[in-house]
Amino acid sequence: MSGVAMDKPTIDGYAVHLETLQITSRAASTTAGSLAGEIDASFPGCTAAADSHPGWSSAAALQECAQAWVAHLHGHVADMHITSNRLAATHATYFEADGKVGDHVHQVAGTVPTTEEV
Repeated sequence: MSGVAMDKPTIDGYAVHLETLQITSRAASTTAGSLAGEIDASFPGCTAAADSHPGWSSAAALQECAQAWVAHLHGHVADMHITSNRLAATHATYFEADGKVGDHVHQVAGTVPTTEEV
């Protein structure tokens, strides 16, 4: 990170931006929810070919393939929710740690935080 001006302290060379963690967590959750809806809405179209040719020997295989694909995509949705939850947990951990550090600084300095600092 040499040559880069950092307005925040870093942890192992990484600057932690609490607002970015929170925004990204919400965006991942919203995107996952939207994607799940799109997948579910598309599924009938995926199986229409198999449903329209029930006598074909490939109809069952096509139906099974469509179901497997939908399940695979929903796996990605689940991964996005997990990532969202982990980002939210990371945000909460750093937020709590920042508060404790601030409390300790005020305690050591013998000051009371102002409303702008809280």
